[in-house]
Amino acid sequence: MKQSNELLNDAIDEAFIIKRCHELLTEVGIKSAPIDPVILASCQGISGVVEEDMVAAGMLIPGDEKIKIVLRKKDSTARKRFTCCHEIVHTFFLDFQKQPQMRTDSEVGRYDRNQFVEYLCDFGAAELLMPSFLFIPLLNEQGFNVAALQSLSNLFNASCEATAIKMVKSNPSKYAMVVWVEKHKPSEKAAANGPTFPGFEQYTVPKKLRVHSAYGFEGYYHIPKDKSLEESVGIIAKAFKEEDFGEGEDTLCFGSKTLKCSIGALYLPGTTEVPPRVITLLERT
Repeated sequence: MKQSNELLNDAIDEAFIIKRCHELLTEVGIKSAPIDPVILASCQGISGVVEEDMVAAGMLIPGDEKIKIVLRKKDSTARKRFTCCHEIVHTFFLDFQKQPQMRTDSEVGRYDRNQFVEYLCDFGAAELLMPSFLFIPLLNEQGFNVAALQSLSNLFNASCEATAIKMVKSNPSKYAMVVWVEKHKPSEKAAANGPTFPGFEQYTVPKKLRVHSAYGFEGYYHIPKDKSLEESVGIIAKAFKEEDFGEGEDTLCFGSKTLKCSIGALYLPGTTEVPPRVITLLERT
């Protein structure tokens, strides 16, 4: 949904969103995971949470007497839980009743600051779903690794992608997460999708593992989207090929810069939302 920053109160930023999330979590009495978004919604004056077949991932529909959240029926439970929390955070804005609010991003938690209201709603959704006062102590205890990613994702009933982003946020200059998908780079798509003439099959452009989304290494390095995988050992490629997980140290090449880091790679099967992929946790060494 397009929304102007002019609608924002100057005081509404990440700190305000965290404060409001903690107030809501305290009001509900949250002391353990998983969190129930429906109860949080009820405490925000939302009369119901329903599921329907629709294009948008979620909608917050205001009314004169009742407010409801509508979630896309086909989405995974983890995605619907995140979307529900995203719509709840919309109620923190004084103008939310002016029009329905829609969540349309294709990736969980991937709005950027150019869409500031939606970014803040994703930011708050992660805090409601995985409250820092519960999440960080467990992360510190279990460490920044694939086992912790799986454990925390299961405990908080959140997607691996959303959980990985939350893990990276604990130290975003030291850590990063990257989701790799086998695909063509943008300049190859037209040729790859065009007709293949007899005798020229060997010239078909092959797909490669490429950066689908990334977050982290803030202030140190930007991981470019669609960059192909180039690694010396093959931890990530092996995890994808064998549909498994792997850990170790490797040197990744992102364009002109190489990066030595500890890698945890986890294969994730395809869903209705995304193709098969490998999610990696990276730590600069």
